[in-house]
Amino acid sequence: MLRSLIILLLAFPFRLAAQGSLSLVVELLKPPTPGATVNVLICSTAHCWAESTGGVTHREPATYPTTRLTIADLPPGQWAIKVFVDDNTNGKLDTNILGIPTEPYGFSNNAMRPMGPPYLADATFTVREGVNVHRIKMR
Repeated sequence: MLRSLIILLLAFPFRLAAQGSLSLVVELLKPPTPGATVNVLICSTAHCWAESTGGVTHREPATYPTTRLTIADLPPGQWAIKVFVDDNTNGKLDTNILGIPTEPYGFSNNAMRPMGPPYLADATFTVREGVNVHRIKMR
């Protein structure tokens, strides 16, 4: 019994290290406006993708010439990313009168559709243990 407890206690730190060794690096491939804020939503469900709620959110100042955001503690699995650069820092993606975005935006896998956001299946990718780098072309 004592031997089992010692083995469990010795294995526990390695288990924690393995869980903390996953990170997702989102790299935006368009120079941002100085002073802009990058807003990222990472989704694993259709509801999150459709409603833009309930996922993992991340927000930080844009950096020139390439913005790299690191998201830690994301569990391995299937994920999709929506991102926009908030040029005027008003906290939302601005659009014109037709609803077309006027600020840079992008999706994982650089997924596109002629009208509206891409389908979740087109933007989904796999996050595995270790460092996962995902490059997004901003439109």
